Amino acid sequence: MNALVALLHFCEVHGPCVVYCTQTIHSNSPTLNDNDLCSNDSNTSTSPIPILSSKYPAALQQASSMSTTYSSSSLRKNSVSSLNTTTTTNIPGTGVPSAMATTPTSIGTIGTAPSTTCAACTAQLPLINNGTSIIEARRLITTDDDDPTIQYIGTSKSPQQPHLYKAVRLACVRSLTAEFCQGRDGPVLFGDDENGHVMSYMFKLRDAQARGEARFYALMMLMTDRVYLVSCWPLLVSAFRSMALNLQERANIVFQREKDGMRQITHSSRRAPAMISQDQFYRRRSNTALRSLVDLLGIKDIYAQIQAQFSYTLKLASRKRMEKLTLGRRESALYQKLKADYEAKKKSNNSRGHILTLMDESVSKEFSGFPFGIMEYYSDKCTPNGNLLLFMSDLQMSARNMHRDTEKVAFTITALHDYNPGWNNQSTPVQQPRFTMFGSIDKVPESKTEIAMDCFTKTHAEAKPWKSFHDFNFYEFHVKGIYYVGGFGGLNYIGWIPLDLYQTAGFGRLVEQ
Repeated sequence: MNALVALLHFCEVHGPCVVYCTQTIHSNSPTLNDNDLCSNDSNTSTSPIPILSSKYPAALQQASSMSTTYSSSSLRKNSVSSLNTTTTTNIPGTGVPSAMATTPTSIGTIGTAPSTTCAACTAQLPLINNGTSIIEARRLITTDDDDPTIQYIGTSKSPQQPHLYKAVRLACVRSLTAEFCQGRDGPVLFGDDENGHVMSYMFKLRDAQARGEARFYALMMLMTDRVYLVSCWPLLVSAFRSMALNLQERANIVFQREKDGMRQITHSSRRAPAMISQDQFYRRRSNTALRSLVDLLGIKDIYAQIQAQFSYTLKLASRKRMEKLTLGRRESALYQKLKADYEAKKKSNNSRGHILTLMDESVSKEFSGFPFGIMEYYSDKCTPNGNLLLFMSDLQMSARNMHRDTEKVAFTITALHDYNPGWNNQSTPVQQPRFTMFGSIDKVPESKTEIAMDCFTKTHAEAKPWKSFHDFNFYEFHVKGIYYVGGFGGLNYIGWIPLDLYQTAGFGRLVEQ
């Protein structure tokens, strides 16, 4: 399953932004190398982060066989005394503790965040103490104990694979603009084959310092397979709704606490609260900085918890539809008999027709000049321009007749098999196509006898022993005219077929010897 999950936010300063995304990476993926994972950075293992929630479906209420690892980086430096101790927080709306033990990791080059970002549209990943300074993790890696070849890598701002940035960015902008409906939370499905298909779940969090006292977010899954995404719709809607409700519940607690604090300050100052106009209500407070999701919820390790939930959602979605090899029922004796009869009939009708010649006087004076026809094998794969290759005995009457007049020979082909599969091939012979070829016949030179034998016996293997008979020779029938009967008149074509059309098509691409 090619998919990724992302947390999106409409920043009041920078507009639609990708805050955090998690992607499934296989260990044999050509887009990753050792440097991308941990050749320069040590990883800190933590205990599995619970994903239990009373609002999750039953499938999500099972413990996940996953563990999350921090990968250190050089994103930012913080003045925190120590993070070596184990800290415990609660998952929003659950009360389930999440224990995370950190250990020192290697130091990278300290850098600063780009000026085009702010705390509101940037993920604050867990901080790591390396003994001399505090640095922020560059990515979160979740391993799956059920399949060690799979890793779920979470990064800030952009996906692990750079070529996906365009698709993720377009999905982000569309989720929070064109597909956004004011006052409506919930899922929406959109996308195309070029940029992928998206299921986006939009919601808002209360923020006392934001304009309108609300911040708009979206949870998004981007996938290349539209049918697969639709089949995962119930699972994704349930999981995203539970995550959104948990985040909203925690944000409401912080929002209410801040509102109560503001009322207490106003009451202690014994001043009436200033009236705020509607225009001021929908403006951002100019004297306050935009707050991160960590500050908005009051949970320091919120992105570690989001990483665990994203990883588990991807894992469940990947198992929504799995390919299995299902053996069909055994062939019954009756079916095998019918199959054998059909193959025998098909083989008997294959490359068989009737050659027509004029009775020679030396053969029969009584019927001299009468047409004479008899069944004969042919091959249409050994001669050019749709001509036929015949293997005949010079002792038979057709060969003796055509030796007298090689320019007046005809060949008929009937009962083309598998012509009407819609009728279960049960049509009568008069309903099947048939045609007569008119032309001349020549003996194949001795120099091409071996080539002709090799080609002819590919169609008629039973003709191999005839090679030792001195009276058998190969003949090439040159087609000069074709009269075709497709079946009943009025329903099928009946008439002459242009020679150039037949020679171009023939029985397929013929091999010229």
